[in-house]
Amino acid sequence: MLNEKLRGLLTRYCDSLAERRDSLQSCAAALEAAAAAGDDLRQDPAYPLFRRDAHQLAGSGGSMGFPELGRTALYLDVALVALTESPDRPGPAEAAQLRLLTGAVLKRMAGLQPDHSSLLQPADEQAEAILMAGDVAPGFAPPGVRARQSLRLGTEIILISQDEVVINHLQKDLAPYGLILTVRPAPAALAAAQSGMTTLVILDRDACPATDPEEGGVLPADVTAGLATDIPVAVMDHDDSLQRRIDARQAGAVAFVGKPVNAAVIVDLLDRLHHVPDTRPPSVVVLGDDSMEKALCLHALQAAGMTCISPDDPDDLLQCLTDARPDLLILLRRCAGLPAGDILGALRQHPAYVSLPALILGGRDADLHADSVAGADVAVALPFDPDVLVLSVWHRVQRFREVQALITRDSLCNLLTHGAFINQLERELSLARRGRSDLSVALLDIDGLREINELWGHQTGDAVLQGFSRLLRQRMRKTDIIGRLGGETFAIILPGASKTQARQVITDIAGAFRSLDQPCRDGVFQATVSAGIAGFADGAGTVRDCLRAADSALFAAKNRGRDQVCLATPSHAEA
Repeated sequence: MLNEKLRGLLTRYCDSLAERRDSLQSCAAALEAAAAAGDDLRQDPAYPLFRRDAHQLAGSGGSMGFPELGRTALYLDVALVALTESPDRPGPAEAAQLRLLTGAVLKRMAGLQPDHSSLLQPADEQAEAILMAGDVAPGFAPPGVRARQSLRLGTEIILISQDEVVINHLQKDLAPYGLILTVRPAPAALAAAQSGMTTLVILDRDACPATDPEEGGVLPADVTAGLATDIPVAVMDHDDSLQRRIDARQAGAVAFVGKPVNAAVIVDLLDRLHHVPDTRPPSVVVLGDDSMEKALCLHALQAAGMTCISPDDPDDLLQCLTDARPDLLILLRRCAGLPAGDILGALRQHPAYVSLPALILGGRDADLHADSVAGADVAVALPFDPDVLVLSVWHRVQRFREVQALITRDSLCNLLTHGAFINQLERELSLARRGRSDLSVALLDIDGLREINELWGHQTGDAVLQGFSRLLRQRMRKTDIIGRLGGETFAIILPGASKTQARQVITDIAGAFRSLDQPCRDGVFQATVSAGIAGFADGAGTVRDCLRAADSALFAAKNRGRDQVCLATPSHAEA
């Protein structure tokens, strides 16, 4: 009964849209004529009716289950409010912007039916429709872009295989990384095998039943059937051809690994799968005179979940950038009489803002060349589509963050570089000092790396460094900060950990590293690591003090025969 009443209400609403559409079109035509005649379109009798229609559609669209209609009408409503409050007389640019926004609303209204309403969809589909329409700020993903789903973090890897060589090898070599291998002979046992700690499923294609003896293993139509949605599946196959990879992708696999496979490949795969891009809402500084374009820009970005800061005076811009450290700068064409290109050109002379993404909003196509010369990443001419602006900002912020992450990470080991680690240590020491909390710093040095390089070559030495890096990423907490200071020396910040707690963690890691087989041309060998740990329970000390103390403890560990973990004290290092 309730569903029938709701459908009737939606039917009446959709029927009323024809009259609303005619009114909106009529008012828009009248305002177009007023603007063409050089009159102030805000003084036209159609203007208050136009504002009424836009405001009502903005409110009713979302509440009736048509969020895309509500969003586009709200853009128009925001633009009209700003235009009403502006002391400046509307010109051709404002008229063109209203024309574009009105067209978007009319397009959303066309052919709208009750069955299109999200109110008649299941609850999970309602939430999806609202999220994708942008009425609920979706964090880092703007309207029309699905947020990347977090994958399950755990310690169990399920292997569907009957290959004893692969099974035995992975069972031994995954253990030092804190990973447990569970083996099942066939895909039929997959759904029942998963547990709350399952982090990855590896499906050996040879373990799948073949419909044709000449084809070999044939993947199920959906390799993820019966699995929780946050458990990724990788296909393993001796045939590393493009077609096999396409087959795996079409079956739902997120990765492909070739045979023979080793533990390092699996750990690398986990690193890639569980690496989620920075999900903080983008931070954007918007500078320009108050205008319809500025109000529309700020509304669109904020509605998509972005954080916007808008200084009132261009003279405040440098301080604003220093305080906010934004991901992107938007300059409107009108900035207190100063050309946007000149402002940006001056900013580009500052070393801190050479690479800051910048967008210039407004102007004509003829301005685009000058904006590019000034250093703008993109210039958007008026009128502009708010949804396109949001996507443009989002993609540039994502790329900027990815580039920044690459700059601050060591290319060989994918850990923080020396400079990035020191910056993090300064921050963590400040937090520990302020909160009077424990904090420990460990310096770790791979023993005899020079000898390894001389005996088996730098490629083997690099593999040892990479293996140790993978071990650290797997075994340390997500709150711990890991860096490579150079050569064979690594550093770890352990927030909230005392020296005693840190020693236990580092000792366990050293033991796990010692048990790993390091391949070389002569077979395998074992490598070891020495470590020194400094702790600052009272939060006192500087970065220099902290690293000097940890380095003294590391020196003591080396002098005691290597493969040791020593603690620093004010006067000496203790084992």
